[in-house]
Parts: sequence; C-alpha cells; structure tokens
Amino acid sequence: MKVFFYFIIFLLIIYIFKNIFIFYKFNDQKIVTNDHDFIVQNIKDYNNIKKQNGIINNNDVLEYGIFKLHPFSHPNDMDINIIKPTNGMTILDCGCGLIETAINILSKYKNINLHCLTNDYSKKSKIAKKIKKYNYESKIKMHYTNYKSIPERFDELKFDRILFIESLLYTTNIKKILLNSKNILNDNGKIYIRTLTCSNTKSEYINKNIKEIQNKLGCNFIYHENMIYFLQNSGFKNIKFSSVPFILNDNFFNPLFYIPLLRYKILNIGNMFSNLSLSETMYIADK
Repeated sequence: MKVFFYFIIFLLIIYIFKNIFIFYKFNDQKIVTNDHDFIVQNIKDYNNIKKQNGIINNNDVLEYGIFKLHPFSHPNDMDINIIKPTNGMTILDCGCGLIETAINILSKYKNINLHCLTNDYSKKSKIAKKIKKYNYESKIKMHYTNYKSIPERFDELKFDRILFIESLLYTTNIKKILLNSKNILNDNGKIYIRTLTCSNTKSEYINKNIKEIQNKLGCNFIYHENMIYFLQNSGFKNIKFSSVPFILNDNFFNPLFYIPLLRYKILNIGNMFSNLSLSETMYIADK
C-alpha cells in the first residue's frame, strides 16, 4: 500500500512540474529578429475531414495537443492567456471545430463578437444546438466554408484577433491564407497560430517516420523556420513564439487518445521515438 501511495505522489509531483514548465513556456515568448529562408519541405493539401479531427478531449475539444494549466482548466485557457482578448473585440476563429474556443472566450469576456469558420458541415447541427444552449446567437456567427473564401466572405469586416488553432496543418496555401488574414485585421490586430512543428533534422530514419505519421493523420508538421518564413513574408511584425514538446500534452493521459493512434498504426517504438522531435508551437504577431 505504501508503494502505491508513493507512486501516486510521484505522479502528482511530475504532473505539477510538467504544468509549471508548460505555463512558463507558453508565456516565455521569444522575439524573432532575423529573416528566415524557406527550407524545402513536402507540404500537402489534406481534405479528409475525419482525419483532421483530433481526439475529443473534455469540452468537445478537437485538438492533437492539449496543454492545461491545471486538471480542471479549459484546454484553451493557454491560448486565451497569449491572445489577451478584451471586451469589445471582434475575433475570427479559423478552423473552429465544435466552437469550444469561442464558448470559452465568451465565458470570460461577455462583450466579444466571434466569427467561427469551418468546412465540416457534419457538425452543423451540433454546433447550432450549442449556440442555442448558451444563448450565443447574437455573439457567435458561423461560416461554413474554407479558408479560400476569406477575402470574399469578410470583405467588409475587420478583426482584432484571428486564430488558427491546429488548423494550418492541412493546406499548402499557408502564405496566401496569412496574406488574406492580414488584410482583414484591424491596424492594431494580431494573428495567433498554434500548430504542430517538427525538427529540421538530417536523420533519414526520423524524417521517414515523420512522413509516415503525417500521411496517416492527414496533416502537415511544418518546420518552425518555415512558419516564421510564412509570417515574415506575409508582412507580419513583432513575431513572437513559444514551443512545448508534444509528448508533454495532456492527451497522453487520455485513454481515448490512443484509439486513433492504434487505428492508424502509429503506436510503435520507431514512431514514438520520432514523436520526440515534434513540438506544439505558438506564434503571435502584429499586423
């Protein structure tokens, strides 16, 4: 019994230190000072929506990387901590999933207007029920379309924040999407991106495994240097970033997370080793 008790205490200490580290890393945003060159990378378009859904965490959050401040915090509290919304803002959430980010923002800031964009029509009924449940009909406006329609859809709207939370992983048109996003930001607006990034390594073994994982999950793991390149070449300024090793994400404490990993045959020693080269990286930049 003592051994079990000490083991639980040990796990609790590890969890506390993990969250302290994550909190520090999310707030330790490094400033980019130099121009980055594009590193040749095989970036694809992925259109399989079913594969684009990460594991369902608590609160219907569809993300591969969940990093919580504490066991009872919302999975998107870290994102809110970085974007620093204020009442009166208008925010665009690109790739909104089941609108949990929007609901969490409105739970803290009542006087914010949110536009949520998704091309997953299968969730339309569930999203409508959630909006009605929280009486957010006047606060959340849904747009069932893809990123290509941003210029036409929002030609008369300006936003204070534009969010891409694990949603730039599926397209080759990153630079064009960022350019279009910049055009619909207010002068003091900011863009926020959270995405999976991989290391630019010369290891053929790791590169081969990473390529296989990307194909099985149906998404791109962008090099960090390339994401900086896209932001800089889209005209964004004051770029800051922070990253956390992907293996520290809370989904690894969720048994359901292993179901898609087993389904796509990702759970093997080689791939788990390659996962050490993956990070969840956050970027915030000014127009």
